[in-house]
Amino acid sequence: MKRKTIYISYATNDYIDRMKNLYHSLVNVGIPKERIDFSTLNLEGDWFSRVKQKPYFIHCKCEAYAKSDINLAWIDADAEVVKFPIFFEEFEGDWGMAFEYDAQKNKRGWLANAFIININDKVKDFILKWDLFNRAVRSRTPNQASFKQAWSAYGDDCGFDITEVPVSYTWYEKHKGRYPYNQTEPIIIHDIASRETIRKTKRSGY
Repeated sequence: MKRKTIYISYATNDYIDRMKNLYHSLVNVGIPKERIDFSTLNLEGDWFSRVKQKPYFIHCKCEAYAKSDINLAWIDADAEVVKFPIFFEEFEGDWGMAFEYDAQKNKRGWLANAFIININDKVKDFILKWDLFNRAVRSRTPNQASFKQAWSAYGDDCGFDITEVPVSYTWYEKHKGRYPYNQTEPIIIHDIASRETIRKTKRSGY
């Protein structure tokens, strides 16, 4: 039986309008409202402490849907879906995630702004490992940095492989002139609203 995809995300108060835009964009491309499960979280602390809740939040959603034949598709709140996400709707693997491309290195890691998982024990166990790394990591992009660390440490022992999500699902303006972004049409456009916050912290050494 084909697994059903549920779309998840969360926003703090400063991101609610962006998440509403994401919600409406999913509905506009044909995703039924009952398959969109977004949350508003009242989290204390700075931007880093709020975004670093992602693995824990996703694990909670896994537990909430654990008895169902479900895929969970995470999309960052500062995004817009512009075309029907066929890859997410037809995904049959354990974990689908996009590479971040570099012109010289070709590939340099995973992107955590849009990905899809199958709810099963091995995936849930890895999310807990990701969360442990995430609590300790110091990076301007903490979720991606901690995911790379966790996958490097445990990937061979997790019992599943990562399927590469098309780069069109993690498309954003900054990369539109760079291969392979310049050869694809976006499915999801990410505003990267956090980028201004990241720029402000560069001088702090975080």
